[in-house]
Amino acid sequence: MNPPHDDLHCFLYRSHIAPDADISCVADIVKTARNFNKAQGITGILIFDGQQFCQYIEGPQPALQELVDRITVDRRHIQFTTLHQSAGQHQRRFSKWAMAYVLIDDDDEPLDALVQLQGRHALDKLQALIPQLDLA
Repeated sequence: MNPPHDDLHCFLYRSHIAPDADISCVADIVKTARNFNKAQGITGILIFDGQQFCQYIEGPQPALQELVDRITVDRRHIQFTTLHQSAGQHQRRFSKWAMAYVLIDDDDEPLDALVQLQGRHALDKLQALIPQLDLA
């Protein structure tokens, strides 16, 4: 069930995998995210390039805030940086995905330009990047 438009919030951030985190933790992150998000009415995408994460999540404000609070203290990543957040979206960008996941090749470096942006520009860059990604 989708929340009313005035309760639909979104959050976009980037971070780096922690130096002491095993790369296999990413599979656990995705599995946990899909289960939690489905139960809470949250949708989104997680992009990982082997070193850095970029995640966009959307959903009802209380559940989304709880998730953001959990993500910010997760010790599997560092250098957490908010790129965009907003409230009152008119529609979901990822309505079919409790958590879409994309592992991209480091050589492509599509995240480099995105993570340098803030606010609406970061969100627009993510939106432009989506058609190029192999969503799973």
